[in-house]
Amino acid sequence: MHQLKTQLNNRRRMTLMMLAALLGLAVLITGAATSFAQSGSDDSTSALSGSGSGDIRLRARGQAAINGIETELRGDFRAQSSPFRQQLSAELENIHLPIGTPVAFCLVRSSGTLRLHRSKVHLESGIKVAELDLDTNDGNTVPDVHVGDRIETHQARMAPFNPTPTCASPLLVSAKFQ
Repeated sequence: MHQLKTQLNNRRRMTLMMLAALLGLAVLITGAATSFAQSGSDDSTSALSGSGSGDIRLRARGQAAINGIETELRGDFRAQSSPFRQQLSAELENIHLPIGTPVAFCLVRSSGTLRLHRSKVHLESGIKVAELDLDTNDGNTVPDVHVGDRIETHQARMAPFNPTPTCASPLLVSAKFQ
């Protein structure tokens, strides 16, 4: 009889320990989901920051060889809830296209594709770039961006170049927001 009581007490203790461990794990997961912070400086990762304040940050990074040169596309989306502000920026860097060539920046979402902006290739510190900078504080309309959405750049890779590239023009580089 004494041995049976000991076994029951051991099972109760084990069950309580398991419940406590599960509760602790649930608290950790909930806290991590609301205040996931980026570790390191790798641009290919994303961060939901702001310790539960509703601020969001998503990043995208992609690479492709264009005319034999490795080109990089980086995107950054930020949404701030109080005060309200949204920013979407992207930079196509080290692009092997002539200076002055227009490049279309597009956002691909599950609901469809949206042309955001056309930017001309220009030099910055000796490197050819094309840029997108949208900010609600500057009066721009900034679309919502979600994990899995893609930022894309479009233009022909060789002459003749399209003077008004669209999202249907040939793809240069694509990067997925994470």
